[in-house]
Amino acid sequence: MRQIAIIGAGPRGLSALENLFIQLSENKKEEAVVVSIFETSETPGSGNIWNAEQLRTNWLNISERALKNLPGRAPITLGDHNIPEFPAYSNWLPEEEQNPDEQEPDKFPERSKLGTYLNERFTSIAVELQMAGYLKILRSQVINIEYKENIFSLEAEDDCFEFDEVLLSVGHQPTKISDQLKKWKEHEKSNSKLQVFEEAYPVEEFLTSEKINETSSIAIRGFGLA
Repeated sequence: MRQIAIIGAGPRGLSALENLFIQLSENKKEEAVVVSIFETSETPGSGNIWNAEQLRTNWLNISERALKNLPGRAPITLGDHNIPEFPAYSNWLPEEEQNPDEQEPDKFPERSKLGTYLNERFTSIAVELQMAGYLKILRSQVINIEYKENIFSLEAEDDCFEFDEVLLSVGHQPTKISDQLKKWKEHEKSNSKLQVFEEAYPVEEFLTSEKINETSSIAIRGFGLA
């Protein structure tokens, strides 16, 4: 039995999971693998960017019309187990939103809306794979990976594991802050009323800050999508 790990169950991890079992089904090798997914989020499939539980004020920069090209998943047969199909994004929408008139202005949905779709899509395949014994979901963060003698050794927060193959689908990673931000962080220490936010997301950090109120002055560095 081949042991495979997928680290990160955002959209890329979901796509990898679906395509792996589609290929196994088509090649009639459905008994060859067990997949372990490492994901700490409560809404797997969505990832942090499309987190289904985030504020509705966070919108996508992709329109509903453009998302009609996001295809669904065909049904998958694994031995005696049948995984039902999952609809394309446009067919998943409420009926009144499925076929917008070409003359209507573009509508940009909340990030959480797409996240809900991705989470439901993940759940629809994960539940079936778990019942069939093909999938394990581990709510643990991987700390270290080593490769030796054709085996991957994974160290997680609460246990150690060995796998034949590992896929990293961890999405956006932290970056080092700029020299300018470092100076601002140092300046912040000199005044208890100041607060510097290094990242635009999650928005909840601003809303829960005790230093921001109706009299605050706020400066925004940069004017991109964030």
